[in-house]
Amino acid sequence: MMELLEVYYSAILVGALMAAVLSILGAHLASRDKALQSLTISQAATTGVLAGVVLSGGELVDALDSYLPPLGALVFATLVFGLSEKALSLKRSGRGNVLIAVFTSLLALGYGIIAYFPQLESHMAQAFFGDLVTLSGAELWTTGIVAGFGILFFLFRTRTILDESFSLAIFGPNDVLSKSSTSAFTFNAMALLIISVSVYGLGLLYTIAALFIPTVVFSFVSRSNARTHLAYCASVSTIATIVGFSLSLTATRVPTVPAIVAIMLLASLLGAFVSRTYVTIRSSHCKHRH
Repeated sequence: MMELLEVYYSAILVGALMAAVLSILGAHLASRDKALQSLTISQAATTGVLAGVVLSGGELVDALDSYLPPLGALVFATLVFGLSEKALSLKRSGRGNVLIAVFTSLLALGYGIIAYFPQLESHMAQAFFGDLVTLSGAELWTTGIVAGFGILFFLFRTRTILDESFSLAIFGPNDVLSKSSTSAFTFNAMALLIISVSVYGLGLLYTIAALFIPTVVFSFVSRSNARTHLAYCASVSTIATIVGFSLSLTATRVPTVPAIVAIMLLASLLGAFVSRTYVTIRSSHCKHRH
């Protein structure tokens, strides 16, 4: 077991780091009511990766060391982001309908690419769901650099991003803070880069799970301040990645990413339950004292 951990140490480290970045980003996106938009963008990035593989010659092994798959992911994600921003400017009743239509079209396009280029069919599972075990080479370095940059970005801009997320959650996109185009552009650019590279290196399922499972579960079950919420989400996703990866190495028939997602969900529920129980006991204790 220890020998395997030494072999996959870099992949575990990068996966855990990216999970923390994604969970923090996902908490902000969820508070800004952009979960469905993020799902659509992630699917666009997946389609972009497939397009990049095709342009690289159709051989996934060679293409993963090319710049085209991550570039394709970023280009497709950016284009769909622009389209979805137009959709979000519509009335609230029409937003979800447009995004679902775009998501469905992208899903069909992705499967169309795979059907037209049969050499990609055997790699479909990895293209959509990823596998940390195969994270190496250019994928490993690209994902690790972006994850590290994302951590620094959120550390140094925590207060600004929290203020903007709170303002957008309460007042909507027409609030005065939304007029700060530089700040909004920086956040959106980082979100697109992080999501695109995560889909390229770790897959769609891993990306979506890390983005939204911790923050959604914790928001439903527990109430805490924003910084505690972010710390909880980052901790749960990081621990789930390490434990899930280790479990898949021990039980070879257990797929890595589904194991991580399952543990992430269970850890989120357990953590939220413990947090709520602690708050209830503390509140009850305070009442008895008074």
